[in-house]
Amino acid sequence: MDRGRGGVEGSGDSRGQGAPYPFPQFQTFAVVAAAPALEAFGMLLQYPVQELQFAGVERSSATQNWIALNGSQYLPGMVVIGGFHVEALTAEAPLAMFDILFRHAGANIDNNTFAISSFTDDFNGAHVTFALDETAAAAAPRQFRLYQNYPNPVSVQNLVSGTVIRYDLPDRLGQTAAVELIIYNLQGQTVRRLFSGTQTPGTHKLAWDGRDDAGVQVPTGTYQYRLKAGEYVESKRVVVVK
Repeated sequence: MDRGRGGVEGSGDSRGQGAPYPFPQFQTFAVVAAAPALEAFGMLLQYPVQELQFAGVERSSATQNWIALNGSQYLPGMVVIGGFHVEALTAEAPLAMFDILFRHAGANIDNNTFAISSFTDDFNGAHVTFALDETAAAAAPRQFRLYQNYPNPVSVQNLVSGTVIRYDLPDRLGQTAAVELIIYNLQGQTVRRLFSGTQTPGTHKLAWDGRDDAGVQVPTGTYQYRLKAGEYVESKRVVVVK
C-alpha cells in the first residue's frame, strides 16, 4: 500500500494557545486493488451518523491531478464518492486513492464502522477496502512541504465542515519543532491563527472553518495561509466563494 505520507495528527485550532479543535478529525484511506486502467469510479459509503460527522474527501498523491474527485452527503449517514480523469491510473499493488475525513468526539471506530457498496465504473468488480490511518506507521517525510488546501475554492456553506490544510515536517527538525500556521487576508493582516506550538515530524492536517480569531465568518475573497516551521516558510492561497 502506498500512502505517500506520514502519521496524521488530529485537527487543531489553537486560538493562539494550541488548544485542540472541538471535533478531532478521523481519517480513513480507501484503497483499490491494482487495476489495469482506472479512469473513473463511484461508490457509496455508509457510516454511523450519530457518532461521526462527514468533513470531506481529500485526494491522495496518486489522484492529486484528477479532473474531478469529490464526495457529497446523499442522505444522513450516506456519502456518494466519485471521480474521473483522462489518463488511466495503473499500479502493480493496492494504491491509496483518496482520504475520507470525519470528525468525532472519541467514538470507538474500526473497519467495521463503515460499509461500502454500489461500485460503478472501474470500481465495479474491483476489491476496495479501508486502512485506518491511526493504525498505520510510516517514515517521516524527507522534506518540508505545504500542500494546497482541499477543497479549493471552498464555498461559505461548505466551510462549516472546513477546508483541510496538510503539510509535511521532516525528521531533520528533531523530535519537535516550533510551528505556526496562520491565515492572512491580502492586506497581510492576521485572520486566524490555526496553530502555534510544537509538533513532531510527520504529515499533519488542520481544518479551517472560515472563521476569524473572533469566531466571525469571513467574507468571500482570497486569503493566504502561511506555514512557518523552524527556518522554513511557505504560503499558499485559499479562495472563499458564495
